[in-house]
Amino acid sequence: MTGHCLLCFENLSYALGWFSFLVKGEEQLICQECEQKFERIKGELCAICGRSLERLAPSHQEKGMCKDCLRWEEGPMQGALLQNRSLYVYDDWAKAVLARYKFRGDAILSEIFHKEIRQLYKHLPQSCRVIPVPLSSERQYERGFNQAELLAACLPYMKSPLITRVHTEKQSKKTRMERLQTQSPFLLSSRIQLEGEHILLVDDVYTTGTTLRQIGKVLREQGAAAVYALTVFRG
Repeated sequence: MTGHCLLCFENLSYALGWFSFLVKGEEQLICQECEQKFERIKGELCAICGRSLERLAPSHQEKGMCKDCLRWEEGPMQGALLQNRSLYVYDDWAKAVLARYKFRGDAILSEIFHKEIRQLYKHLPQSCRVIPVPLSSERQYERGFNQAELLAACLPYMKSPLITRVHTEKQSKKTRMERLQTQSPFLLSSRIQLEGEHILLVDDVYTTGTTLRQIGKVLREQGAAAVYALTVFRG
């Protein structure tokens, strides 16, 4: 049998090989060449955000953390996010793939990450309640799907919304400083008690970490013991 790579559209074979995205019994979704363009995050990582410390100058890290996370922990968002772990570096290739997936409606691309998401999930606390980062109802209607929800589809995630999001300007249109200064658009959808619970947020990309911390702060204020995050890309 043959098919086409979901990214470059070249012919590929479904014969069993050891491509990273090929799960035994499932179709091969992308070719080896496209798979190898994704740069895995590896080596020593920031204890909180999961970025590679090897890619940072010594002056931009301290105590096993990047300076960005150190600054977050010195402000009102202290403790909002215990740990994020990501699969790949958010480079030009990743940005192009995510643009197709997120902004041009190529929803099937979520499936090429499912195997790796499941593998990464195994290294996170299994007692976590899994929550995809929500979109506003307006943004979801515009896009047709929630990209975080499709990525989390391979995990035992909550189907009923715990967190809702007020409609705001797209994050991708904001500068880094504007993202950092944005008022939180997230609200608890009900007065559910989260006392002592561990939460795992799932999203497509970690850039400044603002979104995850805004949600984490709401959850912690409602009693959650710890908030983790799993993201496909780390900017």
